[in-house]
Amino acid sequence: FLKKSGASPIKDPSISENPEDAAWNKFRSVNESLILTLFFGQQKSTVRCCKCNEKSVTYEPFSNLSLPLPTNSNRCTLHDCVRLYLREETLTGWNCPSCKEARDAHKKFDIVRFPPILIVHFKRFHHDGWSRKKQNFVDFPLTSLDMGSFTAYSDQRYSQYNLYGVSNHYGTMEGGHYTAYCRNNV
Repeated sequence: FLKKSGASPIKDPSISENPEDAAWNKFRSVNESLILTLFFGQQKSTVRCCKCNEKSVTYEPFSNLSLPLPTNSNRCTLHDCVRLYLREETLTGWNCPSCKEARDAHKKFDIVRFPPILIVHFKRFHHDGWSRKKQNFVDFPLTSLDMGSFTAYSDQRYSQYNLYGVSNHYGTMEGGHYTAYCRNNV
């Protein structure tokens, strides 16, 4: 809304009324910074009751994608990990607002908008009685990573990425060392 001095607010025709834009604009209005502009994207979280199909939809900002690794393979691609992240999962004990009791539900993430600079984190540590680190090799392109197929929103401003850096952890959950590789155009 724009407000003329002394007048009531008038609607700005350039502002979209869809829920994802409303949530994004609200988030940006109280958090505006260079960090937000460069590193934040938005995802849609949908939880649907398995009994009555009631849906709860929220739009959430993200500063990185924390991606799971496949359990059935020692080698995968970055796209495999994104597909796992976006795959629907079953929740138990979700409090359905329509049923008014705990129900099983399906939860799914969808990417609404990608940031100009995308940070990806791989969930390498897991707990199965012991604290362990997954050793999967993840293949990814150095240039022209196309993330456009991972959003249902066709008007993506950012969906192509080049790799600029990798941070590696060597060790266990109890200790280790970090190293980094960064691109140098010189």
